[in-house]
Amino acid sequence: MNLRTFKHHKLWRDKMVNLVKAGTKAHWISLNDLEFKKQLKLTLIEKAHEAQHADCKQSLMEELVDALEVIDAMCQAHGISAQELMALKKKKRETSGGFDGKTFVTFVEYQKDSVGEKICLENPDKYPEIKN
Repeated sequence: MNLRTFKHHKLWRDKMVNLVKAGTKAHWISLNDLEFKKQLKLTLIEKAHEAQHADCKQSLMEELVDALEVIDAMCQAHGISAQELMALKKKKRETSGGFDGKTFVTFVEYQKDSVGEKICLENPDKYPEIKN
């Protein structure tokens, strides 16, 4: 049998390793807790990117379900209960709102030496300064 090898270097769902097609060989390791937590974060980003590129409702639902599964695993790995997470979600919605208004901020002007200016200056890739 002539096999070609491709790097995956990512988390797979538990049952998927055993469900690969005949003639396919998946090589894997078990991660320690610290590396697992790191890989869960990377997988969440991957699923967010895949959701961004979903081209139909079914595809989007598949990616969102995967993201929820990753979030569940992250909660379990960090000792966060579903009740704790939902309580914080509710609190943040009460204090900051949700996304119902579809508000998209294009730019913000901050006073010099303000907290907002400091945050933007500390994160120039996320908040590039617009110079007139």
